[in-house]
Amino acid sequence: MPAAHTPGTALTLDSLPHARGVWPSIEGEWEALLRETNCRSVFMSRQWMELWFDVFGSILRPDVLRWRDADGRVVALCPVSICRERRGPFIVRRAYLNAAGEHLLASEHNMVLSLPGHESSVHADLADYVRRRADSLMLSGFVEGAVARVRAAWPPLGAEEGYESDDRYVPLGLLRSTGTPYLASLSRNTREQVRRSMRLYCELHGDPVVEVAGNPAQALAWFVELCDLHAGRWQTRGTAGAFASPGAIRFHERLIREYTRHAGALDHFTVELTRVRFGDHVVGVLYNLCYYGVANFYQSGLRYADDNRLKPGLVTHSLAIQRYLDGGDLGEYDFLAGETGGARYKESLASERRTLVWCELMTPTFRNRMIVRLRDWSRGR
Repeated sequence: MPAAHTPGTALTLDSLPHARGVWPSIEGEWEALLRETNCRSVFMSRQWMELWFDVFGSILRPDVLRWRDADGRVVALCPVSICRERRGPFIVRRAYLNAAGEHLLASEHNMVLSLPGHESSVHADLADYVRRRADSLMLSGFVEGAVARVRAAWPPLGAEEGYESDDRYVPLGLLRSTGTPYLASLSRNTREQVRRSMRLYCELHGDPVVEVAGNPAQALAWFVELCDLHAGRWQTRGTAGAFASPGAIRFHERLIREYTRHAGALDHFTVELTRVRFGDHVVGVLYNLCYYGVANFYQSGLRYADDNRLKPGLVTHSLAIQRYLDGGDLGEYDFLAGETGGARYKESLASERRTLVWCELMTPTFRNRMIVRLRDWSRGR
């Protein structure tokens, strides 16, 4: 059993500059902190962080902040990436924490990884470190309590950019304990939409089939199919979607290759590509990250039709969620957040919600005050 940590004692902060071997040097310490803090965010897992450092480390060049107590024990860790980006007519330096900074790679359920009792010192040091190197601190998908701790250590500027988003989820464990089928947990209107859509798909194409990729090769093939469907949908909206950069594609292909669930195996971190079809007609492909009893829905590729009675998203998720419910080894289906204000289909399909926050905390400099004034002027304030 590890020795007890003494909250409130003086801490020593080390800054480990970016180098190819920085993640291997802290990997064991990161895992120990995950266990001691009971952190269950898939985006802070060892597997996600390791691959993020490998793929994006040389581009984002994060420093790793490491805090030790008086006995030399590590009590907190935080990678910090400083990125030069355009904000209107200005080039600004923005600091990102953990596996953030590559904008096409989602990072949610974020926090500063710190043992209880040391948060005040850790966040004060973090705020001081960022203020001396960057124009602002970006918090990406932070849980509410973690945002409050960072804000408490940050000097006020009188302005803050950002938004909150609902993280909708389905409590599989609760439904399983009460014997409630997934569709029965939904509103009457949503149930009717799903059932009508399924009847139409059956009439057009045949019986429904829910299948999970059984090996990395199959998962990668389905991932290509997902990306094609995803890109086609987003191009109609004038954007490229979540897989537009070569770095993002390389990251996900490696994640799928290394962590696709093998038949009968259940690890703390597994990737699942789930495909829903009616007959031979593929309706949707889901890319889920399973971690400590939670299926985290990362992205989808859906085949839309001219008939708006066909609801590929509602049907694909409903059948996949019922499969997880029947499987019995996962306790939650998390739709994650991502979109500003959330997405309508997530509200229809999930009964529970949490709040995640995206915000930019600006350093109290004359330049930033001018940026805020120009922003307010352009918005007519």
